[in-house]
Amino acid sequence: MRFLTGKANPPATHAALRHLRKTLCGHIKQILAEDDTGFVQRFPHLVAQIEAGLRHEETILERCADPCLRERRQDNATVLCALHRAAPLVELGDARLGRQLTAALDDVMSSHRLMTGPALLPLPVQARARGRANAARPAQMTWPRRLRCLH
Repeated sequence: MRFLTGKANPPATHAALRHLRKTLCGHIKQILAEDDTGFVQRFPHLVAQIEAGLRHEETILERCADPCLRERRQDNATVLCALHRAAPLVELGDARLGRQLTAALDDVMSSHRLMTGPALLPLPVQARARGRANAARPAQMTWPRRLRCLH
């Protein structure tokens, strides 16, 4: 993996992340509109798209040196763990489980909280944030129970 360095343009970074999320949400909505047979057939492709999208998102955040990157990677790992645990069952025909997981994933992917981070804020907002006691601590994401990975 190539590590990128340097400062990114916050508006451009926001636009790239928004576009990525909209694209992934579009794929999710398309598969949810399928009948059960089509859903089961397209689910592995959706998992691959989500995986590639999250990897791209991490690259963008890495480039702008986002301090919340570690937490974002943990959140992404939780999503991918849930998808990979469900994939064999969905491929065997459990469309109901796949639809529940995909609907929860749609909620998480369209969440505005996933699209923001301190490195992406305009500089005046960052300066104000540094003055608050809790500004250095990233917000914790709470995942729906059906997305949590069981160990």
